[in-house]
Amino acid sequence: MNLYQRRRYEMFLRVQEFILARISGFPAASFAGAIFVGLQATIAAIAGLSGEQLSNIGGKGMAHDIRDAARDKLYVMLQDISGYARSLSFVVNGLENKFRIGDNRSDQSLIALGRAFIKDALIYKAQFLEAKLDEDFIEKLIAATDALEQAVAQLGSAEQAKIGSTASFAPHITAGMIACRRLDPIIKRMYRNSAADKAAWTSARHVERSAPNEDEPNQPNQQ
Repeated sequence: MNLYQRRRYEMFLRVQEFILARISGFPAASFAGAIFVGLQATIAAIAGLSGEQLSNIGGKGMAHDIRDAARDKLYVMLQDISGYARSLSFVVNGLENKFRIGDNRSDQSLIALGRAFIKDALIYKAQFLEAKLDEDFIEKLIAATDALEQAVAQLGSAEQAKIGSTASFAPHITAGMIACRRLDPIIKRMYRNSAADKAAWTSARHVERSAPNEDEPNQPNQQ
């Protein structure tokens, strides 16, 4: 739920509180009562989606942690192999150039570098082993590269799930706004002789305007 949606959801809750405090005037069989029942269903639907979004946000956070750990592990291994290659360059001329780590440290760059190191390490495996690098260093490098690739894919899926859950709020926010607009003239007429009730309704219906960059769609502010 973005800021634009949350502010309207909070307004729905205030409208619900206003009506529940005067529920005797809104029997379910009445016109206004039926609209209110629909608004309550909308509120329940949004509350359910909010729980789902919190789960998605948590999933994204976990995916970030897994990705970061995989990045760190692969990068340390690449540095280790690159250091050995520099040492071996006194024996194998130019070997350090095949195992050089550039300035680009993006996820995809590290994955590509891991694949390249694997390919060249197979050629010079005997020299690395003679220099006392772990016997299974290539297998570990393959596993670390695969792990980062999988972690990046999982993070992408988690981000898409978060985007999808935000988009799913839109029809419910629209339904809630329609219900409140339908209730507005009815309630204003019902409480036209009560200054206190009119003030309470105005306060309940107020929605703070969003700044231009606060996830507000390109449409007039709905009250």
